Order: sequence, then C-alpha cells, then structure tokens
Amino acid sequence: MNLKTKSCATFFLLIMILYLISCKKQIPDAAIFLVNNCFQCHYPENTREIAPSFPEIKATYMNKYQEEQDFTVAMLGYIQDPKPETMLDQTWQNRYGVMPKFAYKKEDLEEAVKLIYKTDFNSPEWKATHQKILKQNKELNPDKPFSELSKEIADKAKAELGKNLLNAIQSKGTLGAISFCNEKAISLTEEISEKLGYKLKRVSDKPRNPLNEANTEEKQIIEIFKIQLKAGQSFKTITRESWELKQGFYPIVTNQMCLQCHGVVGKNISALTYSKIQELYPKDKAIGYEENEIRGLWVVEK
Repeated sequence: MNLKTKSCATFFLLIMILYLISCKKQIPDAAIFLVNNCFQCHYPENTREIAPSFPEIKATYMNKYQEEQDFTVAMLGYIQDPKPETMLDQTWQNRYGVMPKFAYKKEDLEEAVKLIYKTDFNSPEWKATHQKILKQNKELNPDKPFSELSKEIADKAKAELGKNLLNAIQSKGTLGAISFCNEKAISLTEEISEKLGYKLKRVSDKPRNPLNEANTEEKQIIEIFKIQLKAGQSFKTITRESWELKQGFYPIVTNQMCLQCHGVVGKNISALTYSKIQELYPKDKAIGYEENEIRGLWVVEK
C-alpha cells in the first residue's frame, strides 16, 4: 500500500470513528431526572409499597388520556399540586396516601412526564438505560468542576435520605418519621459520606438537633440563598476552595412533606407530633416554616 492509499485509509477510518462517536446515543436528561428523583419511590417494578410503579402509573393515565398533550397536562397538574380529589386512581390514596409536593422546576417535570408517555418501562431498551444511569451514579467524575461535583453529591445524598424518610412516613406515620430522624438521620448521612468518599453534613440556622447548628460562615451562606430565593434566582452551588480543603454549599428547601414536622404548630404540625418533637428535641428551633423556604444547607467537603 503506497503512502497516498495509506493516507486515504487513515482519513476514512478517522471519519468513521468521528461518525460513530457523534451517533452514540446519549442518555436523555429527563431519564436521569426520573431515576435520580422519582425512582426513589416509584420503582420500575413495585417491589416496595411506597408508591405506584411507573408501569402502573402510565397504564392508568393512558387509559384516560391517549394524547400526549392531555396526558402531560393531567399528570403535571397532579405532581405540581397533589390532592386526594385529583388522584386518578382513588385506590392509591388508601395504599400510599397523597404524594408530597416537591419543589422541582416545572420544565424538568414536564420533560420527565413526556418521557413517561413515550417509554415502555418493561422494555429491554429502558432497562438498559436504567442500568447505565445507576452505573453512572456510582462513578463520580473527579474531573468535573468541584461546583458541579459537589451539587451532584448533595443531590445523591438528598435523594437517599428523602427515600428513607418517605419510607418511614409511609410505614410508621409522622411520629415514626420523627423517631427515624432522631435515630438514623446523622448516621445515614455518615454512611452516604463514606460510600461517596466525601464528607457530608446538613446544617441549619434553626436546627432541630444542636449537632446540626450552622457555623458563622454557613449562616452567611444560608442568608445568601434566602436572598436568591426571594429574588426568584436559580440556585448555584457556592464553593470555597483552598489548597487544603474544598467545600460546596447547597440549599435545603422546604416542601409540603417537610411541613408535617417543620411547619406551623396547629396548622401543619399536630399537637401529638409537636409533643413528640419536644420530647426528642428539647432545644428544637426548626419549626414555623412555610413551603419553599430555605431550611439549611448540605455541605460537601473534600
């Protein structure tokens, strides 16, 4: 083979490699959102009695809403404002209760609902995608900017803790959830820290447990996030980096589920619940919150 022929062959091979790379199927952001947030409760196969599975949810909605637009509007409406009367299958209320209201962005939820409409969650294609996402979740990319990496770690920790808390609420009620937090929250955070290889903690300017009291700098950062929230700005992880320590700070925002234990006494918090809080946390400051307020921070350290 002469030089010209070799050059042509090399060029052709390079073009083919670039083509294959460009054609490589990327995992949609909506799929990652579903697995990392919604799959904490809505398992692909309903092996745990926390919430209906995605195949069950899709079949129920498709039975009434065949068109994508109608399907999306109906499901999105319930997710954004869950109420017993708007629950499509009333048997779910007896089995699981009403879903908590979460503070996810509307655009993320809308893309996720559209993906639900288009996806067969029992198909080999989806199961392969699901496994890829789970594999990615175990493989933190150290080459990412620390601001992105620390947010990813905080999101993983939040999802894991939230899953366990919701499980406690569903199985033992609000009082059981308070006991769960008292006995397990700090140790579970430490387990997640060890698994991810980063130090994690939750802190607040109004802590329930004195061990979660924010220091002076952390309280200042909480105030920065409160200002951003009031101004309607999107949150970005705040970082502090030196030669010996990297820190990422990510806000904890209240949702409807939080208010059962952190809301207003007599409005969101029952007398029985408040009595249990006082018994377990005599120095409690973590009440009086409304929905969508800053309750504290996740702090990620390396």
